[in-house]
Amino acid sequence: MPLSILLESHIIKSNEKLSKSNIKVFCKACVEVLGAEAGKKITLSNKMDRIIQHLKKCVHFVEKMIPEEKDKIFSLSKDNDLNEKRPVFLITLHPIPPKLLQYEKL
Repeated sequence: MPLSILLESHIIKSNEKLSKSNIKVFCKACVEVLGAEAGKKITLSNKMDRIIQHLKKCVHFVEKMIPEEKDKIFSLSKDNDLNEKRPVFLITLHPIPPKLLQYEKL
């Protein structure tokens, strides 16, 4: 799944792969404040939840951003959590006997 445009503007992508499907990215705010060498010591994978987790803790990002934009970015993880926690429906090929469907109140 591609990263949100909101997140793309706050990271620096590299060509280095962390795994078969993930590449190494850096926090743009860290690189700007700490410098290229020190800022690039803090590496992330290009997964949305990892990037948002870092941005929530990153003092350089928090100081740089206005509250409205931070809220938009941080809400991406909440939206993603809702999408991942969809209900699972039980599909049966045979009818379930009514005896098994009954329950007792405790």
